[in-house]
Amino acid sequence: MYEQDIMNIRSSALAALGGNPPPPAAALGLSEKDIRGFSFVRAINAQLQGGNYDKFAPHEKEVSDAVAAKLGRPARGIFVPDDVLHRALTVGTPSSPGTGAGNMVAQDLKSFVEMVYNRTVVKQAGARVLTGLQGDVLIPKMTAGASVYWVSENTNLTAVSAQTFTQLSMRPKTLGAYSELSRKLLLQGENAENFVRQDMATRIAVEVDRVCLMGSGAPANIPTGVLSTSGIGAVDCGGVAPDHADIMALWSDCAGENFGENIAFIFNAKMAGCLMQRYYNSTAGDRALLIRDGSDFQLCGFKAFVTNQIPNTFTSAEASTGGALTAIIAGDFSNLIIGQWSGVDLLVDNTTHGLSGTVRIVMLQDIDCVVAHAEAFSATQNAATA
Repeated sequence: MYEQDIMNIRSSALAALGGNPPPPAAALGLSEKDIRGFSFVRAINAQLQGGNYDKFAPHEKEVSDAVAAKLGRPARGIFVPDDVLHRALTVGTPSSPGTGAGNMVAQDLKSFVEMVYNRTVVKQAGARVLTGLQGDVLIPKMTAGASVYWVSENTNLTAVSAQTFTQLSMRPKTLGAYSELSRKLLLQGENAENFVRQDMATRIAVEVDRVCLMGSGAPANIPTGVLSTSGIGAVDCGGVAPDHADIMALWSDCAGENFGENIAFIFNAKMAGCLMQRYYNSTAGDRALLIRDGSDFQLCGFKAFVTNQIPNTFTSAEASTGGALTAIIAGDFSNLIIGQWSGVDLLVDNTTHGLSGTVRIVMLQDIDCVVAHAEAFSATQNAATA
């Protein structure tokens, strides 16, 4: 029985930490036609019309009910499934000059000027997503394997050789965001649908990405990101720009714990500009540490991702910088697990700014993140960019 229990735990751990994530409950496997047919604007207008979905948004209500049935709980407003959100992020919308949402009412308007957001990178770097979760999640983690011994012929093992386990926990933490749109825009704007769809999906995705890297874990309703995880490696740059030895120290921190094969680096644009001017042998004309190939970056031969989610506000005891330093994170990002309990729950508030007719769109999503192995990551948090 003991061996079977171990096998069951091992299977669960592999499924959560090393295998494919379970099918997402908040994703329905909608066809491209059904995804395109899901209208944020119809769902919003249906809520504005007293929740009369049967008349104003029957398709959206049917999709939301299917998500609710999978999640085992009703929506506070209406569920937007992951299928739709994913398409909003991957398809995107072109841009053209303009001066506000009012311009979107013109007959010949075919686009709009989007908000400029920080680039999201953690999923590209290899973070794993567990979707469709219900209740608190406990993931078994092996902390010590079986002991091995050399024994003489015909001699029994004398020590107990048992694995030990702990558990990683994730609890739903609610992320909220909102947009404010004019009622006229929702009723007349040709491109209102693209605007709302793209803006909602991007706002949520950017904050999830940021908290996975920078989340403080305090108060308890904020997830703990990589930089705040106890036990990750640390490299001291001393308040100056990193050199080749610093980058290799970050890599070797992870490699020394058997996580060297799939290392990726994440840092901001100012650091990218710095590393493009830093050389293997500190000699101008030698190979630069950071090389760009189209939209891809390589840092000393390893994958690198650039995002301004990481600020230039770190401080250093070694240098009087006025908080102008930044961080470089290295790690095997498959050890960063993102838990997602639902798609976006969309609610409409037409009373807060009722006198002006502005409609507030409230977005809620339950997420958390956890680092499976802290030793898979290392970071410097006091690097200068010049």
